[in-house]
Amino acid sequence: MIPQLNIISMVNAVAVMSDDSYEGNFHMVDNSRGKLTTGNGTDSLSTQTCYGQVFNWHVKPINVQMDVVVCGIRWYRDGILITNPEDEPVAASKFYGAPSGSYWAAIVKNVEGVYQYQLQINIQGDKSWITSFPQILVTKVEI
Repeated sequence: MIPQLNIISMVNAVAVMSDDSYEGNFHMVDNSRGKLTTGNGTDSLSTQTCYGQVFNWHVKPINVQMDVVVCGIRWYRDGILITNPEDEPVAASKFYGAPSGSYWAAIVKNVEGVYQYQLQINIQGDKSWITSFPQILVTKVEI
């Protein structure tokens, strides 16, 4: 059985609101065991995944007094926004609210390639898209 993949995004919400920028205030880590995963702890995480793996995106504030929620995901291929959901690398993408925090979950489709994405983050009611483009590398081989 393929383990679930969790991507945790940590946001310095106070600095984002003060600087009006995510640059230097947004860091990502994952629990991927893929040999091609790079950039843990940065805003440009590259995560290796495979067909059928369940993805969970969590966003946590570094400053616990601020409410931070992931509220959207946009997918890109070769730098071009994917507008047809059938062309996205994931299926069954859904938002979940939970006592421990909200998150997005999806299942990786039977595709191969490199996909970039942007997360839309809601900080205290202010929605904005992060400016970095983390990516997933979808392989056919189980990792």
